[in-house]
Amino acid sequence: IIIGKFEKKYGPAIWLLNFWDKPNNSKRVVSLVRKYLPYFDGVTAYANWSGEIQREIMNELVPVMHKEFPQKIFEAPVHNTYSVHYYHGGIPTHLSKKYRESWDMAIEAAPDSVMITNLFDYWENSLVLPCYEREDFMLRYAQYKMAELRGQPFTAKQGPELVLTNYIDIVIGDRRLEFEVIAFPTRSAIKNIELTVELCDASGKQLYAFPLKRLYLDKLRVAEFRIESEKFAGQRAIVPRIYYKYAGKEFRSLFNPPTLLDTSIRT
Repeated sequence: IIIGKFEKKYGPAIWLLNFWDKPNNSKRVVSLVRKYLPYFDGVTAYANWSGEIQREIMNELVPVMHKEFPQKIFEAPVHNTYSVHYYHGGIPTHLSKKYRESWDMAIEAAPDSVMITNLFDYWENSLVLPCYEREDFMLRYAQYKMAELRGQPFTAKQGPELVLTNYIDIVIGDRRLEFEVIAFPTRSAIKNIELTVELCDASGKQLYAFPLKRLYLDKLRVAEFRIESEKFAGQRAIVPRIYYKYAGKEFRSLFNPPTLLDTSIRT
């Protein structure tokens, strides 16, 4: 009824079924898809899932879409709620790991298109307590994965392209200080790099430096760094930056915005 009235007034449209529902499980998803795809042009999805639920659903849904409905649009969802989804009492998201794993599952599904849920949702997703690198990193990483999906070369830069991720705040003793350096591939013939994360106080004085890690930038690499937060209990904030050695020279990035060290559950 809705489709008929809408298209009579506005003209033909593409109608995609949101296959995410509650309770969110693979059998319910497949049942919904089989019931409604005679009326819809394809599927998409909206939601914030754990990796386990997304994997379970995609394992069931992918063969149904490719074998039973090959003529329909199969839009795979990528969930970007990896930053601080209502952080205190919300979902632990482990920096960019959830987003990256969601992309992996989407690519494995061999979809017709990809949709990033809530890319510019400034509240729930959440820029009230932002993950600082959010949009720039997410869009650049999307370029990298879409090149993979299309079987096309990634538009790499000549030198190292490094992104440092960190949380906006943690409760001391409840969570570790965690950092990622996401290194995109380079088109330079020089691909060896050594890097680490330096932790500084609010004045820029170095408090700690992790051991150097060696990466080979022929493809995207991720270096992870963790340390117990209690070691920095006297500090109000930890300000990280990347230090790296490349092509016989030493470099330091600009300071990332800080990770605040809180002493209570809510800031």
